[in-house]
Amino acid sequence: MGSTTRFAAEQEVAPFAGRVERVRGRVGVVASLLEQFVTTHAPRSGVAAADRPDNLGVCWRTMPVAEFRPLDQLPPEFAAPDLAARVKAAVAASGRKLIALDDDPTGVQTVYDTPVLARWRGADLARELRDPWPVCFLLTNSRSLPEARAVRLNREIAAALLAAATGTGRAFVVASRSDSTLRGHFPAETDALAATLGGIDGVLLVPAFFEGGRFTIDDTHLVRIGDDLVPVAETEFARDPTFGYRSSNLRAWVAEKSGGRIAAAAVRSIGLDDIRRGGPERVAEMFLAVQGGRRWW
Repeated sequence: MGSTTRFAAEQEVAPFAGRVERVRGRVGVVASLLEQFVTTHAPRSGVAAADRPDNLGVCWRTMPVAEFRPLDQLPPEFAAPDLAARVKAAVAASGRKLIALDDDPTGVQTVYDTPVLARWRGADLARELRDPWPVCFLLTNSRSLPEARAVRLNREIAAALLAAATGTGRAFVVASRSDSTLRGHFPAETDALAATLGGIDGVLLVPAFFEGGRFTIDDTHLVRIGDDLVPVAETEFARDPTFGYRSSNLRAWVAEKSGGRIAAAAVRSIGLDDIRRGGPERVAEMFLAVQGGRRWW
C-alpha cells in the first residue's frame, strides 16, 4: 500500500498480514475494515471506570479527553530498521492487489492517487488487476441498499473479481470498507464475500478513524464528542433506524449483529501489545490459530 493510501499504522499491520497470506496460500482474508486499515486496540491499561457495564462485564464511563489520553498509554512502536521499505517490498513481492469495496462515498475521500471504479464489469476489473498499482477502490454504495440487495451485489463483485483474476493471472485481497461508527451491513456483506471467494479463515474488524476521534480500547469502541470519549452505543450513531445496536464492546457487537450465530467468546482481539511488543511472530501466531471463519478485530 505504501504512499498510495497513507493509512495510519500500515507499517505495523502489513508485514503481519503479508506473512499470514503467504502461509495460508489463500485468495485473501476478507477484511471488514471500518474506515481505515489499522489496529486501534490499546493495551489493557485498567482505565475502565465502574459506572457503565457493557455486555461482557467490562465497565466504562464517559470521560473527558483531558482526563484520559489513550494514545499516551501506548507501548513504543515495534523496532525494525527500514520497516516502510520492507512493507512496500513485501506488498510488491506478493503480487496481490488490494481491492477495497467501499459501501459509502466517504471512504474514497480519505485516499489520493488511487483508482476508483463505480462499476465492476469484467473488462474494468481486468484492466485494474493488470495495473501494477497496489490498490484500487470500488464504490459500491451498498450501505444505501436493503441488506438482501447488498448481499447480491457483493456476491456479484466477488464472482467478477475471481473471473478477472483467472483471466489476468493477478491475485487479489479484499477489504470491505464500512463505517467507523459501526453502521453498515455487517456481517451480511463479509459473509457474502467469504462464501463466494472461498478459503476464508477469519475476518478482521477494525473500526478505526483517528482523525474523527474513533478509538477502540480494551475491546470497547469509543467516539470523541466534544471533550468527551463516549462508548459508541451511547451515541446517536447507535440509534440509527437501519443499523442501530446496543453494544459498545466489539465482541458483544459482533454477537449482536450476527443474531448470536457468532458468540462473543469466539471473537478474539489482537492488541497493540501483541503488535508492538510481540512483533510479527506474535501476530502471525495469532492469525494462524484462526480457522473456520472466526472473527478477529
